[in-house]
Amino acid sequence: MDISRANEYTVATWLRTWFELYAKPHIRPSTMNYYHRNIEQHVAPAIGDIPLNKLTTRDLQKLYNDLQSNGRLRKVQKKKKTGLSNSTVRGIHMMLHNALDRAVKEKLILSNPTENCIIPKIEKQEMKILHPDHISAYLDAAEQRGALPIFYLELVSGLRKGELVALQWSDLDEANCTISVSKQASWDTEGNLILSQPKTGNSI
Repeated sequence: MDISRANEYTVATWLRTWFELYAKPHIRPSTMNYYHRNIEQHVAPAIGDIPLNKLTTRDLQKLYNDLQSNGRLRKVQKKKKTGLSNSTVRGIHMMLHNALDRAVKEKLILSNPTENCIIPKIEKQEMKILHPDHISAYLDAAEQRGALPIFYLELVSGLRKGELVALQWSDLDEANCTISVSKQASWDTEGNLILSQPKTGNSI
């Protein structure tokens, strides 16, 4: 361990350093927002003041358990369920695992405390679709708001929200009755709109 540097960081300061130097330049805007939100809203308030070289597996396990039981921040969401989903907690764990792996490589800590944590299992969720009886009401509401074309397209195409709002007139081929999906819209941590390629190659 690099003793001269090991005491420089708390968990929060290291995560912010790792995010800016190692994560942000190499991830998609949506992932960037996801990491930034989880660091600032969930991890830093709970364990951010702990010195990085004092962070233990127990600290992390307690964090995960607390997030599962009472991690939701918005009041509207809390009424339905107080804890974060298993997939969100797993995502936070993977982010911390990567950040702490980098700390090991930089000799700031001897080992990665995420290694022995017990993380939630993946939830299998059945896809929910709009009931046929509700479709007409859905389209009527869209028409009243002057947004029928985009909501109808969403209904029949299965496009992701970011792909839908990134469409331009140049993507429409009226002669062949096709729409080209080649980009998606997202926002960075400053709220700026960014256009990028869709999440997967199959989305194009």
